[in-house]
Amino acid sequence: MYSGIIHHHGTVGEVLDAAGGGKRIHFDVPTIMHQVVDGSSVNVDGVCLTALDCNLNGFWSDVMPQTLELTTAGSWKVGQIVNVEPSMRLGDELGGHFVYGHVDGVAEIVEMEEKGNALIVLLRAPQELMRYIVPQGSIALDGVSLTIADVQDEVFAVSLTPETIERTVWKDRGVGDRVNFEADMMIKYLWAKPSQS
Repeated sequence: MYSGIIHHHGTVGEVLDAAGGGKRIHFDVPTIMHQVVDGSSVNVDGVCLTALDCNLNGFWSDVMPQTLELTTAGSWKVGQIVNVEPSMRLGDELGGHFVYGHVDGVAEIVEMEEKGNALIVLLRAPQELMRYIVPQGSIALDGVSLTIADVQDEVFAVSLTPETIERTVWKDRGVGDRVNFEADMMIKYLWAKPSQS
């Protein structure tokens, strides 16, 4: 479990094909390796991955075919900068919302507009996920905890502060880019079908 408050960046160091259509990816992220050991969960651009073969510079992860298909992980390239957050520990400050790293799908940036000191980003999500998006609700985009500023029929908006832009990969995002989308778990529970007994 994560908070969605990003303090670290990593770099995709190596991407290898793995058996069965998966990938084995190395992430260079020395700033968190004092917290990460083999088997640790790490959130990379919103995707919960298991750290393997850890050293002082970074870690490897095996990325399954379903993850490659459902998220932007299938397009990660060597040299790409990614948001990285180690899993929360008891006593950590919860500054965002509970983020699980279980990506629901991919949203596309359709418009970006500066408004005062904020950057308003308009995104289009798959239609089946729009029911989870509510004004003033929480959402994780590329692992960043954000508040939904506005919702229309097919799109929604978030407002980014200068601090968020500077600390995350959002400073490199532009119209047409795709981002990993995780709806707030509490909203998903509200929409869950009652059990058939």
